Amino acid sequence: MNDTTAKLEKRGKARWIITATAIGFLLILGYGLRSEFVSAVGSPAPDFTLSLFDGGELSLADQRGVVVVVNFWASWCSPCRHEAPALERVWREYEDKGVIFVGVNVNDVTDNAMAFIEEFDITYPNGPDPYDRISKAYRVTGVPETFLIAKDGHLAKWYRGPVTEDGLRAALQELLQQ
Repeated sequence: MNDTTAKLEKRGKARWIITATAIGFLLILGYGLRSEFVSAVGSPAPDFTLSLFDGGELSLADQRGVVVVVNFWASWCSPCRHEAPALERVWREYEDKGVIFVGVNVNDVTDNAMAFIEEFDITYPNGPDPYDRISKAYRVTGVPETFLIAKDGHLAKWYRGPVTEDGLRAALQELLQQ
């Protein structure tokens, strides 16, 4: 075997390894994206119990029969600061109509989270997720992310990034009619 043939064989093996690696990566990526989407919409919402900043607890299982809005946020998050007033306005509008809002604070300092709640006069239940158990169960990849859970406990809507007031109202109206 001459040097040219040996080099061609090595290149062929290297191309095969690179191609196989790329295909494997794409399969893993595709499966991951598909499984995130499938687990988000139409699937049962992952249950959780949240220790609230005010000292109480909120269990998702206890909220069956109402529409639940779960918002993952942090005080240092600029889009979270932008959407906070809208969330509070919609909460106040719907709190007596069979809807509950729940804020899950992630990757934050408690004093900063409490200052955020006070600054935006947030009145719906909020609590920290110190070990990321809830955010991992919901596959949260960043903040803000908001999940709407139907009365039957299934995930109905998933918003990555800030929600709009009008969009949230429309989604809540739809879910309340189901």
